[in-house]
Amino acid sequence: MPFPQNKTQLIRVGQVRVPWKNSYGKSLLAGVIIGLLLLAGLNYWKQSRTQRAETAALLYENMLSELQQGKAEALRAISAKEQVPLARCAFVGDSSNDLWIARAAGFTIAFNPSSPELEEEAGVVVWSDDLRDILPHLIRDTK
Repeated sequence: MPFPQNKTQLIRVGQVRVPWKNSYGKSLLAGVIIGLLLLAGLNYWKQSRTQRAETAALLYENMLSELQQGKAEALRAISAKEQVPLARCAFVGDSSNDLWIARAAGFTIAFNPSSPELEEEAGVVVWSDDLRDILPHLIRDTK
């Protein structure tokens, strides 16, 4: 830089602007801080959402397990009350949440099953649009 020709071209040390001291620097700093806070908030939200989903899935699995066991217990209670052995009780189910009761019942019909496990467990598999198609499998000649 050439030597200044007049006094207005002299730059004093106190007049050198530091970017953070002017209004643009403050706005830039505020923008960076807000951006970092938004990223931190987004990360927290994602973690919270994942944790809530995992908790909900666990609660759902527990509820299904209790429901499955509850169905089997209900069959046992009805069997005892009516004095009919479980071996003579029949059950019709369609999904994997019926496995517990299918194993407890003496005879199981899988009606349009959505579960390969229930198909394997069932004594009979019926594929039909009409539930009445299970009747021939329930009505046996007792003579």
